[in-house]
Amino acid sequence: MSHDSDLYSEPHPSQPVDWDALKTALDWDAPARREAELTQRLRLRAEQYAAPLPDPDATENAERALVFRLGRVRYGLDVVLVEGVRSLENLTRVPGAPALVRGVVSVQGRLISVLDIRAQLQDGHSAGLPPELMLIRFEGLRLGLAVDHAEGVQRFDSAALVDPAPGAPHHPIRGVTADGVLVLDLERLLRNGGLLPT
Repeated sequence: MSHDSDLYSEPHPSQPVDWDALKTALDWDAPARREAELTQRLRLRAEQYAAPLPDPDATENAERALVFRLGRVRYGLDVVLVEGVRSLENLTRVPGAPALVRGVVSVQGRLISVLDIRAQLQDGHSAGLPPELMLIRFEGLRLGLAVDHAEGVQRFDSAALVDPAPGAPHHPIRGVTADGVLVLDLERLLRNGGLLPT
C-alpha cells in the first residue's frame, strides 16, 4: 500500500535540466531570437533562389547552335565557338589567300580573316558577299564567317541529327536537325578549305 507522501514526491530526472536552453525557449519574443530566426529564413531563401532551375529541354545530348542563313538555307554552328555578330564592312582583299578567304577586316585593332563558306556548302557561283559577319574562335584562330543573317540560338539533340552524306567522313555538315537546320562541323570545313592541316 502506498503512502500519501509518495503521491507528492518529485520525479528524479534522468538528466540534468538545461536551464539556459529552457529560459531561451520560454523567451520566444526576445529581439535577439527574432533576429536569429529572420537571418535563418533569409539564408534558406537565398539558397533556394541560388539553386539552378531544372531545364525541361535538357538531355544528355543537348547542344546549342547559333542559327544563321545563307540564302534560303539555315545553318547552325556550336554557340561556344561564336564571339559575336556584326555588320561586314571595309573588307580588304588579300592576294594569294586560300579560296575560302575573301579578305580581312579590322575588329578592335586586330585583323580577322573573312571566310565565304558558300562555295563549300552550296552549288553554283557565289557573287558578292553576305552583309553580316559572325566572329568565331577555333583552335587559336580568330575568323569571321560571312552570313546573310544570324537568327539566334537554338537547342538541338545531337543524337537525333540525320547524316546528310552517309559514307562521306570529310563532309562539313555534322547533321540535319528535325526542323531542317544544317549543323556545321567547323573543323572539317576549315580543313577542306586549307586553313587547317589535313
